[in-house]
Amino acid sequence: VAKHARIALREVNETLEAAMAAIPAVVFASMDAQSNYVKGNPAAREMLGVIGQEENLSLNHAGNPVRVRSECEGKPLSLSDLPMRKAMSSGAPVYGAEIDLVTSDGEVRSLFGNAVPLFGENRAVRGCVSAFVDITARRRAEADLRRLNEELEQRVAERTAELQQANVNLVQVAEERRRLKKEILEISEREERRLGMQMHEGIGQQIAGIGFLCKVVAGRLSDEGHSEASNASQLVTLLQEAIDSIRDLAKSAYPIELETGGLAAALRGLAERTGRMFDIECVVNLDDHLPIFHDEEASVHIYRIAQEALTNIVKHGKARHVSIEQRRSEDGDSICIVDDGVGFDPPVGSPGMGLHLMDYRARLIGAKLSVSKNNGRGCIVRCDLKPTTGAVLSSMAKC
Repeated sequence: VAKHARIALREVNETLEAAMAAIPAVVFASMDAQSNYVKGNPAAREMLGVIGQEENLSLNHAGNPVRVRSECEGKPLSLSDLPMRKAMSSGAPVYGAEIDLVTSDGEVRSLFGNAVPLFGENRAVRGCVSAFVDITARRRAEADLRRLNEELEQRVAERTAELQQANVNLVQVAEERRRLKKEILEISEREERRLGMQMHEGIGQQIAGIGFLCKVVAGRLSDEGHSEASNASQLVTLLQEAIDSIRDLAKSAYPIELETGGLAAALRGLAERTGRMFDIECVVNLDDHLPIFHDEEASVHIYRIAQEALTNIVKHGKARHVSIEQRRSEDGDSICIVDDGVGFDPPVGSPGMGLHLMDYRARLIGAKLSVSKNNGRGCIVRCDLKPTTGAVLSSMAKC
């Protein structure tokens, strides 16, 4: 029986030795509670840099064959901090331990593993077994990933800053373009008013004076029975028509009604002149108390929008009836120019200069311009006035 027991024990030991040699993990076995005798499998000996046939890998004696030092997060580990020592001193397993083995030339190998104490009689600790896997590649991959993430975050931050600056630049350019457009419109408006005043007070008055003299001459010729009396009378008629045309042009360039009677009166005057000059019916249906009508600058823009719309209707629409009307909805009031002409097909691509300026004038006062067909006959130019229309200009004027 004893012989069989010895054979069985030897076979178990050989099996354990073969298993430790075959396991690719790093395995240590302390044969006593003080770690005076520690065995390691081939993977452990290679990891520790052991040279020769020394079997005892214990660190308790000065002549130990271990050629590495143990660290954790860059700090040296004392013997009592090693996983096997902790497991034996506490009598409890240590799981998930991570240590770094640093060679004499500075190479670092990272290990991850567990240490489990062995117990003898009366539950007294008699040794310990620990097993570790090499996680050096994983640590390096994690470090590379962190570095790449940091580089990516840096690049994203730099690109974001570039895009933000580019956006700021674009906003500044857009603001500058908006300012220049507004300034050009203001200059154009001032010049039109100046020309209108010159036509009305200069050329208009001069021709009116000439007409008065011609009328006097025509009267004298008629009284004298002169043969040229009829021609003189015709000249007076032509001069009066020229005076009326100059006055209409002057009022188109300088709608004095805007200053004297407000937007509603100016639009009625515009409709009356358009109807008379082009022989079409042009009616106006507006609420004189609409708040926007009392904002001078917004009124100018709405007047110019209506003026451009009527010009387009006369030139291209072939309309016989036009109305300038106010429409009310839940979203607010709208000024609409409606005609019964041949309709309008918006140009492909960018709009023409006239439509572009109309749209820009609408946006300047916080309104929205749209052009649509009028139930298959003619078209509707619609300027939707928001509740803030007019206040927009006031805030812009303060900037």
